[in-house]
Amino acid sequence: MVPGVSNSVGLYVPLLKINPRKNDSSGNNLRGRKRSHGAISRSSVSDTAAKALQEALEPITIHLSGAARAAGQAEGKLMHAVASFGWKWAIVAGGAATGGIMAVQLAALLTAEWQRHH
Repeated sequence: MVPGVSNSVGLYVPLLKINPRKNDSSGNNLRGRKRSHGAISRSSVSDTAAKALQEALEPITIHLSGAARAAGQAEGKLMHAVASFGWKWAIVAGGAATGGIMAVQLAALLTAEWQRHH
């Protein structure tokens, strides 16, 4: 079994140590040793792993970019709603304050009139 760790989502991620060697155009690696033709080179394994990782992450990247785009649109709508609600809230609060003051004045007037007649 390949040693690995569980990530934050709970998926098991194997730990692979791949150390690709750079080859020049003649097939020699940078240390001057000739690459064997019968075995798979580490660089081809590395390239294969990188391609497989890229292909595996592509659907996730698409979904994440879609989610980020939707979040940006939702933020824009929310900012617009807050901006348009700001002045409407001031009108509602002003009307409620005026209505409250008028209710207190009417209650005081009715109390004074009731006391005069009794």
